[in-house]
Amino acid sequence: MSPPYQFEAVYDHALASAAAWTFAKRRLTGSRSLWIAMAAVALFEAACALWLASLWPLLVLPALILLLGGLSLGVWLAHRAAALRKLRALGAGHATFTFDEDALSVETKAGATRLAWAAIDEVWEYPAFWILTIAENAYFTVLTTSALPEALDFARARLGDRLR
Repeated sequence: MSPPYQFEAVYDHALASAAAWTFAKRRLTGSRSLWIAMAAVALFEAACALWLASLWPLLVLPALILLLGGLSLGVWLAHRAAALRKLRALGAGHATFTFDEDALSVETKAGATRLAWAAIDEVWEYPAFWILTIAENAYFTVLTTSALPEALDFARARLGDRLR
């Protein structure tokens, strides 16, 4: 079979939540600035414990670490809420994907879009779905369980080194 490849996907609450968790986890674990901030707080706390007689830094700085953890949780909750809001907009959760030479197209009850292969920054490939990132905090999920293997191979060839 040659392009265009077309397949149907049905999204549900569990998939939307899993994709949001996966996106947030990958972004946060890959976020150098978050890890630098946590390391700086830990080093500052260690320095205060060694050189200062005051105990206030030992009480206040763990709160900062908890704040960073809370921000991480907030990132996930925000992405999850957005994913679930978009899922509700889909109605029954049905989407039709089309892979052709130039672009990936998605058509749902909520609307349709066409995205050139070159506009996709990276793709995180998982057994049941792919997460396509198109900006730092923008992604969409392609449910791949109903796609033909040839369609996925075609998409992999178009995406090249952007697959992760």
